[in-house]
Amino acid sequence: MTYRPLGATLLLLTGACATTRSGMDEPFGPPWTRLDVGIGVRSYDDLGPTDDATALFLDYEEGDSVGPFGLEGGIHYAWDRRSVSTMTGSDELTARTVEISAGLRRQLDDPAFPIVPYLGAGGSLLFARLRTMDAGGSFATDDDVALGGYAKGGLLLRLRRGATIGVEVRRLLTGPLSFGGQELDGDATQIALVFAARL
Repeated sequence: MTYRPLGATLLLLTGACATTRSGMDEPFGPPWTRLDVGIGVRSYDDLGPTDDATALFLDYEEGDSVGPFGLEGGIHYAWDRRSVSTMTGSDELTARTVEISAGLRRQLDDPAFPIVPYLGAGGSLLFARLRTMDAGGSFATDDDVALGGYAKGGLLLRLRRGATIGVEVRRLLTGPLSFGGQELDGDATQIALVFAARL
C-alpha cells in the first residue's frame, strides 16, 4: 500500500500555514457552494493485483442545504496497470473504476481558526472494468457494477479568496464485483490531496 501523496500534502500544509492567518478569508457561512478537486491513492481491499490505484475526483458541495448539513455529489476515477506472470509469459492487467456518489456533509467552521474540519457520508455506484492483454496483443475485457456507500473526513486550510487546500480520508464499502467467474472486493480506502474553491 502506497501513501506518497500524504507526505507532499503535509509539506504543502506546513508551508501554507505561515501565510494564511494574515490573509484569511471570510468563513464559509451559508449560503455557499464549493468545488473540490483531488488527487491521491485508492487502495482496494482485494481487486486482484491492481489493489493500489491512482485516484482523481471532482466533488460539488452546497452548504447548509438540509438543516445543519450540506449536500454533496461527485465523480471519482481510479486506475492501475500491472504486469502479471503467467505460464506463457507476462500479461498486462489494467483496472479502471468510476464511482458516482451523493450524500450529506457537515462542516465545522470557526472564523477564528484557519483549519476547517468536515465529515461526509452517502451512497455510491461503482463501475469497474478489468482488461487483460497477453504478450501477443490479444485482450479480454470484463465489466461489473456494484452499489455501496462511503464515509469520509478531512481538514481544509483556508487560503485567500475562498480557496482551500487540505487532506481527505475516504472509505468506500460496496457489494462484490464479479470478473470471469471470480468474486473480487470493491471496498477501498482513499487518501487524497484536495484543492477547493468557492463558486
